[in-house]
Amino acid sequence: LEAYKEALLTKQSKHLDHINALDPSQTFRIFIYPNPLGILVTFHDISQIKKVEQTLIDTTELFKRLSTNVPGVIYNFYLTEEEAPVFPFVSAGCESLLGITADTLIRNGSALFDLVHPSDLAEFNASIKKAFYSNDPWHYEFRIITPDGLTKWIAGHSNPYVEKNGENYWYGYLQDITKQRADQS
Repeated sequence: LEAYKEALLTKQSKHLDHINALDPSQTFRIFIYPNPLGILVTFHDISQIKKVEQTLIDTTELFKRLSTNVPGVIYNFYLTEEEAPVFPFVSAGCESLLGITADTLIRNGSALFDLVHPSDLAEFNASIKKAFYSNDPWHYEFRIITPDGLTKWIAGHSNPYVEKNGENYWYGYLQDITKQRADQS
């Protein structure tokens, strides 16, 4: 009722979502349009939209919980036209594996490349560019030096997918293989 009064007093359109008291699974979006004769009110059933929104929220939360519990890092990745690395998603395991936060890597895709051991960097870059331009899966083992000076062996695996916009993205994971490498020596 307050929204109707406010629309009349301010002469500005309003909208609100209303859950049907008789059927809580039904939600209406009510639009209130003031005009010289009073107000025009329209109702739109948005129940299906609300269900889809809730499913998206639930699915996002499930993915977040699962990805938090995966050892290592899961990510998606692409190279820009200038061959700059971009990580739109990086799981929370980034900090324990690489010593940098997921937000750091999302903001600056080069942060991973900055950690790669200097002796491995050229081949690491070449492996990524080869996979990128051939649209092939990427598998590579390399060393990093974490910000606190620790050297780790990392295995990277990802597969390419062509997105709706035609861009190639790689979805994959990084894992610590330092112990396996030490056992091989």
